[in-house]
Amino acid sequence: PVINLIGSIGPFSYFLLERTDNTTISDIVADQTYAGALNNTCEKLRLRDNNGNIVDSVDCGADWYAGDNITKSTMERINPAQPGANQSNWATNNGLVTNGLDAAGIPIKGTPKSRNSITL
Repeated sequence: PVINLIGSIGPFSYFLLERTDNTTISDIVADQTYAGALNNTCEKLRLRDNNGNIVDSVDCGADWYAGDNITKSTMERINPAQPGANQSNWATNNGLVTNGLDAAGIPIKGTPKSRNSITL
């Protein structure tokens, strides 16, 4: 999907996108909702500035670098100062540090709008 972000993302801050409506994470307000879906196997993601320049990217090739679709554990960046295109800079949420509840009120295995569980 092509998602034109509304507003801005400050340095070392967080921006929560939710698909379709604001109920995916029931206790955290999304910064923006979008239509469409991310593929469970792989996507090419690019964050661009107002001039169309690529600021950051992920191109997973054949499969996501981390995360677990069965347990629904998220893919998280290890070092925010390192490029997103670096496959070794990603890991799966450790299950110990989490944030947010899903639409049914169950804790998610991720950290929306907060520091990743595996961040250095």
